[in-house]
Amino acid sequence: MIKTQMEVQCKKLTSFWMRQEYKSVKDKFEKPFSLTLENLGLDNSLKTELKLMQNYKGLGCTVWDGSIVLTKLFEHDTDLRKHLMQSRVVELGAGCGLVGIALVHLGTKFVMMTDMEVCLQTLRENVKHNCQKFKNIEVKSYVWGDDIGSLVEEHGQFDVIVAAEVLYDENSSRLLALSAQKLLAKDGMMFVSMGRNRNGQGIFKDVMVKHGYGIEDIPNERLHPLYQDEIIKVIKVTKNDQ
Repeated sequence: MIKTQMEVQCKKLTSFWMRQEYKSVKDKFEKPFSLTLENLGLDNSLKTELKLMQNYKGLGCTVWDGSIVLTKLFEHDTDLRKHLMQSRVVELGAGCGLVGIALVHLGTKFVMMTDMEVCLQTLRENVKHNCQKFKNIEVKSYVWGDDIGSLVEEHGQFDVIVAAEVLYDENSSRLLALSAQKLLAKDGMMFVSMGRNRNGQGIFKDVMVKHGYGIEDIPNERLHPLYQDEIIKVIKVTKNDQ
């Protein structure tokens, strides 16, 4: 009995999945990253394996733990998935593209994936490899704080914004918040995940709250049961007058 209790406690501390931060540099930058999406199709009986290339070109060119947890949240939450089917989504700081690519497979109406130029070749290759049968996904270059005209000229503001592991410094997080406010539809929502690198979390929240947005922590129990993690946190941002 004592051994069983210790094993259970160990599982709670280490989680049920192998986080990227514990993997070798070779695994994080040289080898493809694979993740299986489950419960797909009208009867939730289908699954597919996503395979993403990683490299040393930039910090965004490896899969971060926050993007895995965020992906699995959308896969697990039935209400969110129903909402996504009617939603235009933009991902800010898409990196390798895990979250946005997964959202397309989960039935999202439209997904636009954005990042800096350094990440775009890897991002486009991963979209091409994993989304051959989809027409409702687009990749564009965008730097936070820049004019949003090219992002909204065709599709308008977005119903959902997603951003994974992006709050790593105060200046870029402030610019992210300012861009998000312009991109998000009045009744839209934004999901941001983060791991240990949260140096910009405070300024991001301050800017959003100052401009009339509310911040809600997603409870751990709402995350996918196998991806509930003591380090990874997900927040939801919405306009206060919704």
